[in-house]
Amino acid sequence: MSGIAIASGSTSGMPTTTPDPSVTEFKDVLPAPPTPARVFPRNDTLAIFAEIYDNVAKPHRVDITTTILADDGHEVKKAEDERKSDELHGRGGGYGYSTQIPLTGLTPGTYVLRVAARHTLGTGDPVSRDVAFTVR
Repeated sequence: MSGIAIASGSTSGMPTTTPDPSVTEFKDVLPAPPTPARVFPRNDTLAIFAEIYDNVAKPHRVDITTTILADDGHEVKKAEDERKSDELHGRGGGYGYSTQIPLTGLTPGTYVLRVAARHTLGTGDPVSRDVAFTVR
């Protein structure tokens, strides 16, 4: 799994580098340029993009779970998705995964955004990436 790119409405006006017009990777999957900001207002929505790599040859599914964890570790938001290996047409590669999670209902504090992926052919642990952020 690659890192996690995050965009939000509150950061869409922040200065950023001018993207190369020949590179469309984020503009096609996020509503605004990715941001390094990690402090967001409670009325914001996080738009998330990650690449999940899958090189398993047998037909299977990949379960993708996005969670927001409070600083004490309990889950406060969750989104689930699934990809089928036939989307790759028999080739190894990966899936672009994007979702949006509203921060409404979260109290000010520190949280962890976790994106985890696991293929359904075994009992192995999921692969995950975490990003800490703050809601003000």
